[in-house]
Amino acid sequence: SNPGFVFSADGKHVAFGGSVRQPYSTPITVDGKVEPLLTGTLMAYFAFSPDGSRHANNSGGSVSVDGKASGITGGFLFSPNSQHVAIFGRRGSDNKGGLFVDGKLVYEARSNFLIHHLAFTPDSQHLFWVAFEPPKDPTASQGDDVTYLDGKPVARTDYGHVNFAAYQIPPRVEMGANGVAQMEHTQAAEWQVGPDGVLTLVGPVGGVVKRFQVTPSPDTSVETLLAHAQTSK
Repeated sequence: SNPGFVFSADGKHVAFGGSVRQPYSTPITVDGKVEPLLTGTLMAYFAFSPDGSRHANNSGGSVSVDGKASGITGGFLFSPNSQHVAIFGRRGSDNKGGLFVDGKLVYEARSNFLIHHLAFTPDSQHLFWVAFEPPKDPTASQGDDVTYLDGKPVARTDYGHVNFAAYQIPPRVEMGANGVAQMEHTQAAEWQVGPDGVLTLVGPVGGVVKRFQVTPSPDTSVETLLAHAQTSK
C-alpha cells in the first residue's frame, strides 16, 4: 500500500517502495533489485545521485548508500558529480555526531549543537555547511551560526538567521497531480551558493545585518577535507 516511485534525472533508473504487512516496513526496489528492508517513511527520503548511478535512503535506521547501511543516522546530500555523499547525523558505533563525507567524520559537532545548510559547489570541488556552535561572546544567550568551507570557518553570524524550513536534506519526493514524483530541494534565500560556486550569506552580527560573499580557495577542497579527516583519526 501507499506506493511511491522515484526516477533518476536521466530517466534510466527507477526506484519503487511501498508498505507491507506488520511489522510496518518499506522494501525498496531499485532497477528491479530489492534493497534490504527498511522501517520508515516510504520513498519520502530516497534519492538518486545527479547522474543516476547511485542512490541513498534514510527512511529508518542509518542512511543506506547504494544499498549498504552507513551506520550513520541523519540526512544526506550527493555532490553534483555523484562521487561524494555527505551525511550529517550521528554514528552508532561510537555515538559521534557531526558531518561525514564518504563515511569519514570531517566535522565533529559539539554536544547536541546542530549542523544545517549543506551544499557542494557546482563543480563538486568544495563543500559549505553551517554549524550551530557555542557563542563567541560569553555573554550571549544563544550560540552562533558558523559557516564552514572545506572544514575552515569563513563566517560567523548570530543564531537564527537561517530559515530551516526552506532547506531540506535530502530533497523530499512529492507526488504531483499527474502522479509523477517531484523533487523539492531549495536553499534559503539568505544562504545561497551560486553557479560560480560563490556563497552569498546575509545575517545579523551583533544586531547589524551583514552580507558575506565567500569565494572558494584553490588551497582547500573536498579532497583536502577528506585527507585531513584521514590523518586526524
